[in-house]
Amino acid sequence: MNQEHDRKPPAGANWIWVMGGCYLLYLAVSMLMRVYDGTTEMVGVSIVGAVVFIVCGIGMIWREWRNDRRAKEERRRRRLEEADDPEAEEADGEADEAPEAFEDEEEER
Repeated sequence: MNQEHDRKPPAGANWIWVMGGCYLLYLAVSMLMRVYDGTTEMVGVSIVGAVVFIVCGIGMIWREWRNDRRAKEERRRRRLEEADDPEAEEADGEADEAPEAFEDEEEER
């Protein structure tokens, strides 16, 4: 596989997405509060901007939640495969038997 796709982002990168999503939600609420209080001059722009921030903020948080769930599922699947993989045990056993087979051939000569 391509090594670029195998690399995982640093653990802190995931939290940046979550914090960014929360900040966008905070900005959206702040904009809507200004509309409600009547302190903004551009009501339409504030409402549209708040809706865009809400959608983007929820999208960013959902993206990281989904990626976290996938990563946990992948780790769980790998643990189950490693625990239940009889071929891996056979391969380990064959590797131990191989030097003995060579010794038998040498004794016959």
